[in-house]
Amino acid sequence: MKLYYSPLSTYSMKTLIGLYEKEVEFEKCPVDLSNPKEKREYREKYPIGRLPLLELEDGYIIPESSIILEWLDQNYPFNALIPEGAEISRRTRFYDRMNDLYLNDSICNIFFQGLKPEAEQNKKLIEKSKYYLETCFRALNKELDDNEYLVGNEFTMADCSAFPALFYCQKFYPYDHYQNLVEYGRKLMDRPSVKLVLDEVFPALEKWENDRRK
Repeated sequence: MKLYYSPLSTYSMKTLIGLYEKEVEFEKCPVDLSNPKEKREYREKYPIGRLPLLELEDGYIIPESSIILEWLDQNYPFNALIPEGAEISRRTRFYDRMNDLYLNDSICNIFFQGLKPEAEQNKKLIEKSKYYLETCFRALNKELDDNEYLVGNEFTMADCSAFPALFYCQKFYPYDHYQNLVEYGRKLMDRPSVKLVLDEVFPALEKWENDRRK
């Protein structure tokens, strides 16, 4: 199977972490959506044009990071990303959604607004995003009072979705005033699956920053 992704995409990072956790073989197919030719070719495969996308050997495609990870758990049950049990699986999916919709999307808003001249920035969107970030930080920090990971002491899909957003938060809206979250972020940085993802992220981020300076 093939994964179409971008190293700097948070949802791609989330999916890659899950794939590495599952230790399944897959072909990496990076896509540069800023390149008109690559974007056009990718949309021929997936007209919506969003990343990531998992393509199976028979050509069947599975979009959306959470759906990809759900599919992986159903077809590769070892190293489960969604624990068994109605309550813990519900909480895993809840934090996955919360991380995506309020943590990840909010830091992305702040990042992209920050690329604009100050006069063109959407101040209301920035303030709303900061509110969501602080709300998420408090909730996650409290969850980590007694847990090693977000829904207990085992790594889950919730942690896959938390890391990419927290990685960018530390760069653009730090959470240093939430000690549990700081320690959790450091713990995730040391995880082998995350290290594999960061092996691609850091060079890609450096290239992006250099290109911006030109």
